[in-house]
Amino acid sequence: MRVLRIILSCFVCNLQLEDDDMNPENASLWDIPETASYLKISRDTLYRWIKTKQMPALRVGKKWLFSKADIDSWLHTAKGTEVR
Repeated sequence: MRVLRIILSCFVCNLQLEDDDMNPENASLWDIPETASYLKISRDTLYRWIKTKQMPALRVGKKWLFSKADIDSWLHTAKGTEVR
């Protein structure tokens, strides 16, 4: 299990390093602060949404990661519904 986590961590790091521009808008995967900033919500709200499985998130080790494409798709499908 530990080996799998290490491999996933390396894979995630490589995805992020392949981006030409390290601007969070162009990054493949975002962490909690970047995602909360993009959604203009508090980190506590983001953690609550993750806990209640209301938004797409990937956990790698102790770190939560988010794909901008998944977030945008989730926002599009959730449009007009209330998320608490």
